[in-house]
Parts: sequence; C-alpha cells; structure tokens
Amino acid sequence: MNETRKYRIVAVSLAISVISTGCGKLSDFGTPGPKSLSRISTVRYLQIRDPNAKQVDRFKIGEIPAIKIEGYRNTKVLFIITDVNTGDIVKSKSLNIRKGETIYWPLLKLEPGLYMVSLLTSKGTRTDRHQFSIEY
Repeated sequence: MNETRKYRIVAVSLAISVISTGCGKLSDFGTPGPKSLSRISTVRYLQIRDPNAKQVDRFKIGEIPAIKIEGYRNTKVLFIITDVNTGDIVKSKSLNIRKGETIYWPLLKLEPGLYMVSLLTSKGTRTDRHQFSIEY
C-alpha cells in the first residue's frame, strides 16, 4: 500500500470518527485540552523568525503559508494537508518533535483553495487541526 493511500485511510477514519461521535473538532479527542500550550496554526513563511508573527488564516497568491506547531513534547507527529472541497490529501509529512521545540513547515506550490491541516501523534493520543485558505 503506498504512503498516500495510507494517509488517506487515516484521514477518512478520523472523519468517520468525528461524524459518528458528534464531535465538532478533531481536538475533542484526548489531550490537549483548552488550557494546553500545544497548538497548530498557520503563519506567513517570511515571518517565521519574528516572535510576534500573528496567525494568518487567509493567504494571497504569492504568499507562502507555513504550518507552525508548538508545545508538543518528544513525540512523532504526522501532518496531513487536505483540500477541503475535494477531500484529497495534497501533502503529508512526518516529523519528530523534541520538548520545547517550535517547528515550521513551509507549504510551497499550493494552488488557491481551502485547506485543512490535521496533526496526528504516533500514539493517537493527541490530534489537532487548523483550516486556512489561499485566495485568488
């Protein structure tokens, strides 16, 4: 089974879980809770060195979005970027995160559209998601 198919199966399984349990967000499963410092967001790639860079959810053509993940400790995570309109997985990446590390993943060559980034840990104890768009 190829990697893209595996990730698509994981994403579909999560969607089915969300629908069948009535949960509104993937973050409703396990930890982190509302007071957790663990989070996933999007920022402009050109601003990742700025400690005061604000979260951006709408990008213009030519801007490069970057996924920012912080607060996860000593864990392996899987990012899955899906096109919200088609459900297709457009990118995925597996990373090891050390305690206290903030990671940025630039998303080069994304077409205009609406996207969802989902984060899964290897143990399945934490999941999170964030939606963003690239506008025409």
